[in-house]
Amino acid sequence: MRKYHGRGLNPRLPPIAASTGVAADCQQPRRTVSCGSSRRNPDIVAHGLWVAAGAEWLRRRKRLTTRGVAGAIALGVAPDLIQTVPVAVWAASTGDDAALLAYIVAVPGGEPPMPAAVATIAHHLRCFMHSAIIAGAVTAVARVVLKRFPFVLLGWWAHIALDVPPHSSAYYAVPIFYPITYCGFGGVAWTTPWLAALNYILLAVAFAWLDRTRDQHHEPRSWPS
Repeated sequence: MRKYHGRGLNPRLPPIAASTGVAADCQQPRRTVSCGSSRRNPDIVAHGLWVAAGAEWLRRRKRLTTRGVAGAIALGVAPDLIQTVPVAVWAASTGDDAALLAYIVAVPGGEPPMPAAVATIAHHLRCFMHSAIIAGAVTAVARVVLKRFPFVLLGWWAHIALDVPPHSSAYYAVPIFYPITYCGFGGVAWTTPWLAALNYILLAVAFAWLDRTRDQHHEPRSWPS
């Protein structure tokens, strides 16, 4: 397990040298404190497409309604969007649109400077939405309240599961055990060309299979959106 790199410059946190081991990696957040994946690449698009494919499969099996499919897709992309809100509010209040754009396309170590409060809020929102512990707690509560399994939340779970392998310790590794620890698993960075290509090839296969099996469920030729 490795400590994540994150987004947003927090001047209250000192820089930490390159990882020398798990213990050193997991002691505290790095200088850039907001966790999660870079949106410089279209991974948010891939999240939405994977969840759309899975939600359509569940809909055909009567586990989700059409509205549930839309909800699952929204939850499938929300973790990469919610942390942007405090940054967007700060940028709008200061008229610094360039900072918001720089934040959105930033790579590790290239995040723009911003107030510590903004960076900290964005950091915790990102970690909250990428935590299996938080998602598990919400799912458990929803299961008790609804008295049935909330299949729509699988969109959120899919995002977390899909985010872990394509993020390395040097490229926004996902702290899925937040708030207990910031540690995450070191995978292969999303920007690795063969991984990005494989991802979209598999997506094409998944949608081709859904299209091929459409007639078995007497479905019109349309995709959830």
